[in-house]
Amino acid sequence: MSWSDLSPGGLISYSSHHFVVTSHDSAPQTLYQKLEKRLGKYEHRNVGVLQFVQHVWGLDQKTGKAIMAMSTTLDKSDMDTYRQSAHEDDLHTPFLAISNSLLKEARVELGEDLVEPLTDTFWDRLSIRRSAREGEEEDDDDEVPDLVSLWKPLPKAGKTPNLSIAKHILEFKRLPRARKPSKGSTSSGVADSNTTNIILDSSPSPPSASLDKGDGADTNNNTGSTSTLKQCFDLVKNIDDPDGGALKKARVGDHLPQLPLKNSLMGLFATQALASTCRKYVAGMVIDMFDITLCYFDRFLIATSSTFSFQESPAELALVLYAMSRCDRFHASFDPHLRAWPSATTDPVTTEMEAALTRLVRKPMGSYFKYPCSPDERGEFSSQGEAPICAKVTGMIRRPDDLLCRGTTVYKVRQRLRDGSLSNELCALKLSWPPRRRTSEIEVIKYLKEKLPQTCHVHLPDFVFTAAFSPEDLDLPWLHFGLKLNEENSHNRVLRVMMGKMYCKLWEVGSIENFKQVWLDCLELLHLIHKMGRVLHRDLSEHNLMAIQVGDSGVKGVVNDWDMSKFLDKDDDPLNAAEDRIGTPPFMATGLLMPDTPAKHYFWQELESMFWILIWAALHYNLKAKKRDKYAHRSVAGWLGNMDDNLTCKMAIFSYKDGPARFLYPAIKREFKPLIEEWIEPLRNLFSTSRFQYARNYTPDSDESTYNNRITFKTFMKTINVTPRTWGIPNFLDDDT
Repeated sequence: MSWSDLSPGGLISYSSHHFVVTSHDSAPQTLYQKLEKRLGKYEHRNVGVLQFVQHVWGLDQKTGKAIMAMSTTLDKSDMDTYRQSAHEDDLHTPFLAISNSLLKEARVELGEDLVEPLTDTFWDRLSIRRSAREGEEEDDDDEVPDLVSLWKPLPKAGKTPNLSIAKHILEFKRLPRARKPSKGSTSSGVADSNTTNIILDSSPSPPSASLDKGDGADTNNNTGSTSTLKQCFDLVKNIDDPDGGALKKARVGDHLPQLPLKNSLMGLFATQALASTCRKYVAGMVIDMFDITLCYFDRFLIATSSTFSFQESPAELALVLYAMSRCDRFHASFDPHLRAWPSATTDPVTTEMEAALTRLVRKPMGSYFKYPCSPDERGEFSSQGEAPICAKVTGMIRRPDDLLCRGTTVYKVRQRLRDGSLSNELCALKLSWPPRRRTSEIEVIKYLKEKLPQTCHVHLPDFVFTAAFSPEDLDLPWLHFGLKLNEENSHNRVLRVMMGKMYCKLWEVGSIENFKQVWLDCLELLHLIHKMGRVLHRDLSEHNLMAIQVGDSGVKGVVNDWDMSKFLDKDDDPLNAAEDRIGTPPFMATGLLMPDTPAKHYFWQELESMFWILIWAALHYNLKAKKRDKYAHRSVAGWLGNMDDNLTCKMAIFSYKDGPARFLYPAIKREFKPLIEEWIEPLRNLFSTSRFQYARNYTPDSDESTYNNRITFKTFMKTINVTPRTWGIPNFLDDDT
């Protein structure tokens, strides 16, 4: 999981998975530098333009060379208008005119009939403002790119396109702004034509709070905090930001190109586009006055082309525009397994239905996933033999929240049966990009079910279907770029697809009795798995402690998401060597948040995570209504901040005897009040006292794995006065410390 980039202190909201913190006091420079630092080392530059358009957008090399060889002339009027633009918004109209002219020249050169209309066009961000002036309802334009290449038709006037339907994304870099004349300067503000300081405008207002729409929201390319992030980018472009490119030495009238993604929002737009649907990659163009750079983003790396000037080489821009216009659904990276309608439909196939298969799926909801299936890809609960898996999307559970990450997306689906009907049982379809070196989640579950007694299997996920796709299977474009990749400049990932039973969230269990049962089921399962299976989960959160309905009113807990787990006794487990700080930050144990200490994982940290989940639930869950509060309580705001804030906030709960009673316990929901005395305060005291005693009596022989037998499953259960189950295993608890 990734840390939130903004410090706590302002409004705090959280989506179905990712926690977003927005603050009026946070430093935007820090945000900008963190984003650039996070993406920078994974950027691979200077891919040939012809190579880029061939392998990303599918243009054949012969056609590309023909366009590159043609003689082109740029319209003087359009170029003069473009050259004299004072603001990046002024570039849009002349650039589109230049692009339209170059595209026509390329089509004529290739002998195409210009009467045949193109199937795509550009949507312009400025159309929002024009529509507003004409009386149309105006969408917020702070969250969208400057230009978006789309298949026709365009969105209605004044409406922004959802980036799920974007073929390509184009961004104009901000133009330099002349500093206002200071006292004693010349009226033009120019003292020396060779050394004039040129700075970029900065927004005078602080970033506003970002509010997520929550689970299943049908958002308009909204991934949480983009509006705030964009405002923060504007704020960093000032004279005090040494890394923001704000202060430059230049000759008046000249434009100095920057690194392709320097001061660029393309990384944010790519994150939005990848989150909006299950596409494999996103590509587009950064326009830095006359300089053009093509950009490619996926879960592995970032690739940028060699930069060229369309003023000096207009044929290259013609090549790019033609390749973009001819890019089909596959080369625009849309998932070939996602279809607008099921392939085995018994309904008459219309011309419109056939056309829909050549274009992208505008909204996953109501569409169909179809995967081929082989025996070794199936889970034990399948009932469809060798028929392909087909499922209709009925809702969204989780969107990915970052770019170079696992990118986990989860949909609610109903399986399509052989007779064409849909199953009554809801399933969850999960697509993620975990590191290839890690043991897959399905292998972990299979191992645990083979190792553990049948009585615990109900508490582990059930899968209907699983599949894996390597970069080679997906034929990702960068495989053809000749890049020299290693662990430092790329992520070696694999796409995993799993469909399994649908479980309800922890806050949807309906009563405090059910909550306690689910929480205890998960706790005792973790102990069984650690003791008998020698596996640690390592990523416990409110999102993977789940529940399944049993009978009319009963529930059982299920521990989900095992793709970050660790086999303790396997020498060939790659995670043993890395010992990464793994987990979901708000629920991570304090021992994993300590700076400058080895990130060793022990079972007591799983116990501590369960404690933090308990407190979080008590503050935010409305069990009878089956809802969770939208905003995090201020007493745990630090959990959503950076590592230092997270640790400080949690240590305050452990360290101050009367502190929780004063600032934490009064905020606990009425349904959870009895648990303060029954579970929460006894457990807080157990962790606090054990840590203090361990530190005071520490010797080189001290056992950190149990805090000298002070924090164990046995002491934890004794503290909450619960007798552990034995799972039908004779003498199961005898050797517990």
